[in-house]
Amino acid sequence: MQRDNKQCPIGDESVGLTSGKAGGCGQEAEDGLRNDHVAVVGSPSYFANRSIPMTPRDLKDHRGISYRQTTGGGLYAWEFQRGEQELEVAMNGPIVINDGEMLEAAVLDGLALAYTFESQVEQYIANGRLIRVLEDWCEPFPGYHLYYPSRRQHTPAFALLVDALRHKA
Repeated sequence: MQRDNKQCPIGDESVGLTSGKAGGCGQEAEDGLRNDHVAVVGSPSYFANRSIPMTPRDLKDHRGISYRQTTGGGLYAWEFQRGEQELEVAMNGPIVINDGEMLEAAVLDGLALAYTFESQVEQYIANGRLIRVLEDWCEPFPGYHLYYPSRRQHTPAFALLVDALRHKA
């Protein structure tokens, strides 16, 4: 299973986990597996000599951690929305990562700002190790959607996975 907006085969199954609506004929969807917000965060040491960005356009004056998508290889543009206004910001920071733990370490060390899921950094925000910015530009999204073939008998292991994801949601 992948977390990018693509589907991938697992044995005879084609499974996709996406943050947008996708899928098609012959697929079932488990909607809203994890409702979340994105968060832009930086450490107090990062902000010691830098201003707090007030709008996504202010990010041009900041260093940001770029996330390389594993399936497509491209760099993920930071997406923002406030009301009807939507913006994408391509960060040209000195750090390119494709691993969540490395991203967490880099932002905690004050190397740059990070664009990540709120649920991954909420404990650091709560204890003051990270400062959240641009919160009014980070609207919630309805969570992930798991797509899988609907017209076949699933293995017991796959059925347990789907059940566990439903329960966790």
